[in-house]
Amino acid sequence: MPRINKYSAVRIVNLIEPINDRLLSSSYDPPSMPKIGQVGLVVRRKTQGRYLVERLDDRGGTEWLCELHEDEIEKVLGTW
Repeated sequence: MPRINKYSAVRIVNLIEPINDRLLSSSYDPPSMPKIGQVGLVVRRKTQGRYLVERLDDRGGTEWLCELHEDEIEKVLGTW
């Protein structure tokens, strides 16, 4: 598996835990929830295989900011 770093683009491939508890921010009301197949950008590596991943909308607003586990994401090739 390619190494995932800060600013890597990643795709959600699985959601193994309830996502509601890990959604940290959203510009939408009600909040937009991460879905399998969506792509976001790693904004911070945390401990124990966890990452903060942000997805922006077309206007640059935060669609969602969520903590995801390494087993839930894959690096999009051709990115950092």
